[in-house]
Amino acid sequence: MSLVLESHDLRGLVDDIWSSLFEAPLDIDAPLPEDVVTAFVDISGHWQGRVLVATTAEGAVSLTSYMLDVPESWIQEADVADAIGELANIVGGSVKSCVDGQCALSLPNVSRYAPGAATPDAIEVLASWNNHPLCIRVAPARPLIPSRRLSSEGEKA
Repeated sequence: MSLVLESHDLRGLVDDIWSSLFEAPLDIDAPLPEDVVTAFVDISGHWQGRVLVATTAEGAVSLTSYMLDVPESWIQEADVADAIGELANIVGGSVKSCVDGQCALSLPNVSRYAPGAATPDAIEVLASWNNHPLCIRVAPARPLIPSRRLSSEGEKA
């Protein structure tokens, strides 16, 4: 089974989500700086991968303020984690619907780490919302490298 999603499909999904939640599609592409808030959800099952949403710290506060309909000055760190995690969950759910077969979505994980460079097989949307850069990425899971176990005698098996 596989993920049936192309780059233009992801852009369409993300534009639909932003238009629905924020009443405006995303603007032109914008590079993402290093100081970011990143949230991701993992998809497991017939297709395995990660759906990631990242924006600047200021962009995360702005998105959170809009989602909660409160002034930015009222936003706490926990609010940002909840809102950006929910965005990853919403985008992840839309991507999950493009998987041919059964799969499950993990709970969101939110951090202040930059997402790093995209792998060649990743699909990515770089955009901006309210002058805040935004990265949405869908990437298949990487196979784990098997580790060598120690035998009961302490030698590598």
